[in-house]
Amino acid sequence: MAFFGKMKASMLNSMAPMEARLDAVLAGMKPRDRLLLSGVVGAVVLSIVLGVGFGMRSSLSGMQTSFEKEQVRLVQVKALASQYALDSERVVSLEKSLNEHKGKDLAAFLEQAASKAQADDSLTAVTPTSNSTLGSLEQKNYTANLRKVTLEQALEFLYEAEGKGYPLKIQSANIKVGRGAEKLLTLDLEIATYALAEEEASQ
Repeated sequence: MAFFGKMKASMLNSMAPMEARLDAVLAGMKPRDRLLLSGVVGAVVLSIVLGVGFGMRSSLSGMQTSFEKEQVRLVQVKALASQYALDSERVVSLEKSLNEHKGKDLAAFLEQAASKAQADDSLTAVTPTSNSTLGSLEQKNYTANLRKVTLEQALEFLYEAEGKGYPLKIQSANIKVGRGAEKLLTLDLEIATYALAEEEASQ
């Protein structure tokens, strides 16, 4: 405490001559000059205060903008992570389906679907048309024909074909309605099946 008291006394002693000079200057000035000097000093002090205030406001505004950008980035990262997790689950599910039905003949699978739809003799042809490779997947295209079936049989067949996990997609279906009283349907289907490409499956 004594040390700080000595420092305070030393500072007051060093400032005493400056205060004496300032008092002498002010004493020699006219009241008008004193008022003018006070206005100048006040303006300078106000300018400094405003400058510091605007600087702090600008800095805070910049920090807020940066914070908002980081929040947007965080939301985007979370969305990407969520989408990646969903895509990963789909890939795992697709690979599982591909492995379960690996080597199964499409014609035999569709015949089974027709049998469950009680339309055993209605599936007349399953014909391969083309092959292509999509990344690690091999796509094979077929045409299939389902003749003289009721609407219920057609819907049941389509459900069995697409809803049982076989890696296929019915890309188009041309449906014709017969002229008889029963209004039997004829379906001409274009089907794509998918399997792991040979070089991918061998790894």
